[in-house]
Amino acid sequence: MDKKTLENKVKKLFKENNFNYEWEIDAKLPNVLHVEVIWGDWKHDHIALKNVLAKNKILLALSKTIEEDGSDAYSASYTFIAV
Repeated sequence: MDKKTLENKVKKLFKENNFNYEWEIDAKLPNVLHVEVIWGDWKHDHIALKNVLAKNKILLALSKTIEEDGSDAYSASYTFIAV
């Protein structure tokens, strides 16, 4: 998938699902998407994001928890690959 196609797809999916997360397409790898979820709920934010993207052939490759406090919310960065 080229960069413009992925960008349009992500914009559409984020708008349809009310996702307000920071995201960018990798400068060197146009089929790689980076997303940061800051203090999102584990189910309504993190899992929802992964499920919506997976249903659209944008698969999770890497995840890293950035910040957590033992509650249902935490911050994480994700790397997805569009296939």
